[in-house]
Amino acid sequence: MEFDAVIVNPFMGKDELRFASKQAHKINFGIIALVYMSHPGAEESFGIDVSANKQISGSQQLTQLYKIFFDYASKSHVDGIIIGATQDKILNELSGHKELPIYSPGLGKQGGDIAKAANNGTNFFIIGRSIIDSKDPLEVVKKIQREISNNI
Repeated sequence: MEFDAVIVNPFMGKDELRFASKQAHKINFGIIALVYMSHPGAEESFGIDVSANKQISGSQQLTQLYKIFFDYASKSHVDGIIIGATQDKILNELSGHKELPIYSPGLGKQGGDIAKAANNGTNFFIIGRSIIDSKDPLEVVKKIQREISNNI
């Protein structure tokens, strides 16, 4: 089908994500891990506090699920991560880790702003409905390209 990467959910666990990444890389295929979605209800799942075991001390502490997913992604050598363009704070927080390019959906229809996303660390933009649902998709693409060019 001529695509070269898939998006996976780290909910599968760190060992499985690491295995998927290793297998994909053997065939020159990419893995992009979903860290935080763009829709309004994302905080109800990706932002919840969960208990994380700390292997060094054996203790437990609370942390947000997206931080665990990011940790899994980092340690699994995935090729990038998904963070919604509507998640300015999360983008800014995680963009300092330059080893993982950030792909951001949620622009246009969900309210994500290209300039904010770019300034907060998005490397690649995932834009679908704004183009597909348009009466003039080519003009929308040109407008988006101009906006990206002006903000990067």
